[in-house]
Amino acid sequence: MELLFLNHNVVWRSAFHRCFHLGKPLAARGHRVTILTNSARDRARWKENVIEGVRVVESPDLLAGPLRTGWDPVNVLRRNRWVEREYGERAREDFLVHAFDTRPTVAHPALRLKDRLGCPLVMDWGDWWGRGGAIRLRKPQWLNMAFEPVETWYEEHFKPYADRLTCVSRPLEERAVGLGYPREKITVIPNPSDPVALRLLDRRECRNTLGLAPRAFYAVFSGFVLYDLDLVLEAMRALAEEVGPRAREDLGLILTGARHGLDPARFPFHVIAPGTVSREDLNRWLCAANVALMPLRDHVANRARFPGKVGDYLAAGLPVVMNRVGDVARILDEQGLGLFCEGDAVALGRRLLELRNDPQRAEEMGRRGRLFAETRFNWEREASRLLAVYDELLKEADAARRP
Repeated sequence: MELLFLNHNVVWRSAFHRCFHLGKPLAARGHRVTILTNSARDRARWKENVIEGVRVVESPDLLAGPLRTGWDPVNVLRRNRWVEREYGERAREDFLVHAFDTRPTVAHPALRLKDRLGCPLVMDWGDWWGRGGAIRLRKPQWLNMAFEPVETWYEEHFKPYADRLTCVSRPLEERAVGLGYPREKITVIPNPSDPVALRLLDRRECRNTLGLAPRAFYAVFSGFVLYDLDLVLEAMRALAEEVGPRAREDLGLILTGARHGLDPARFPFHVIAPGTVSREDLNRWLCAANVALMPLRDHVANRARFPGKVGDYLAAGLPVVMNRVGDVARILDEQGLGLFCEGDAVALGRRLLELRNDPQRAEEMGRRGRLFAETRFNWEREASRLLAVYDELLKEADAARRP
């Protein structure tokens, strides 16, 4: 089948990873997968590549920073023209569109194709954006509060036009049902692991390569969404207080992803912040750690999220310490893959101390996490579930065309 994935993020950020990790196993099975996503920098030039069998087309965007996420009206027009040129007046009978969230640069081209070609349309809901969600966590708050009605309208208005809905979590499924969308047409697809691309490496070799202390206890936090970074830092402070004077030598915090602008001298533990790294180097940094941190304050945006970093943590064989919030905590707790708390940063610090004092328990959790990623919680399995949705939709479309 021929699949077009529409994404509002810049390439290699946020939901682009979800598109790519679902598209890659489908392409490996012989399906033609195109991802139309945002260029990270270009304002006029289109770019196209084939990455591991997936065709990636980057559309230029006039906006910058947080607004370069699906709001450029010129990009909407450009994408509308592109899909018309690319797919013409009549699509193949095995053609299907999957829109990842419904900001303007995704929703309008998706509906244009559905209206002109009559092709099946799937929409994905990956975050709780408006209506008190993630938009209230971003700065400047006054601008986001003013923009919230627009975000909410785009998030909710277009979902009924979808023939099927995929959601990253149960809270988003319930929100869709509350809007009147039929539950039987919703499939929950979390963000799992890629245990093939992210290998299990020897910890000592990784530390030697990266110049880390061979016997220290390292926690890692990875990613570009920093809503709860302060919880990471305060949890490590609480752990350092328990460890005592040798904390700076015996404890380390690894921060990969977004640049944080932190002064390492402010903290009573060693802070290593390599920032944005290659996938190969990320593999090393994760496997060099003893434990992974996933702090989540209990609010609607975090309850609806399913951070992709968790799949990486499991593939790297790391136990996860986190707040008991959302589907992530539920799944990991059911499988015994980490330690959880109901409270604040001090409670997270106590959980870190438990694993530092019981390395055998931490190692066993990590082994279970890696096995879970290899056998049950991976993109290959989720792509199979998604393919079943596509097959059902295309059969329905074929039956509707018959007299």
